[in-house]
Amino acid sequence: MLRSFLISPLPFVALLVLIPGFSIASNDSPEGDSIALPPIVRKQASVNKKYEFLVTSPNNWQTSVAHGKLIESSGGVRKTVWKGMLPQEYGPRFILAGSSGSVLLLDSWLNIKPSEAILIIHAGKRTITAFSYEDIMHAIKLSASTLTAKARFGSWWIAGQPFLDKSGHIASIPVGGKILLVDLDRGKISLRR
Repeated sequence: MLRSFLISPLPFVALLVLIPGFSIASNDSPEGDSIALPPIVRKQASVNKKYEFLVTSPNNWQTSVAHGKLIESSGGVRKTVWKGMLPQEYGPRFILAGSSGSVLLLDSWLNIKPSEAILIIHAGKRTITAFSYEDIMHAIKLSASTLTAKARFGSWWIAGQPFLDKSGHIASIPVGGKILLVDLDRGKISLRR
């Protein structure tokens, strides 16, 4: 179900649930049941280079809390137009910054079923639009078993590298042998025909 809500001054709170036999490890850990932590700072610029979105850890990933900040550049001046705590543990798996200041956050860094599989931050409107895993299944008309069987990034739904069109307004996400389109400005998802 589509949810759109005002950005609150209260931060999102992300909790890490510890599961026996599962660990989060440093970037130089051996492969196995450990997941490498993301970089302390990740940056994604918009196609037109007017916006840059940063995901950071306030404590070098000693907790799973991630912060986001959207910076607008105009006439050589950079200003923060949005900042806040992100709901994804260790931040999103993918970040796409749109040409009009909307930012698309996909999935979670961890391989867990996301409560908000897609988040669109509309900085100018001061709202966030969210879509659940179930919203994605409904939009592309596929079962959970088909989605997970074809997933290549994370364990739930993303089958290929997401990308923005040349205008920087529409994202394409390979999902279950289909392409899910996300209109960053309107906050809508649809199936490519």
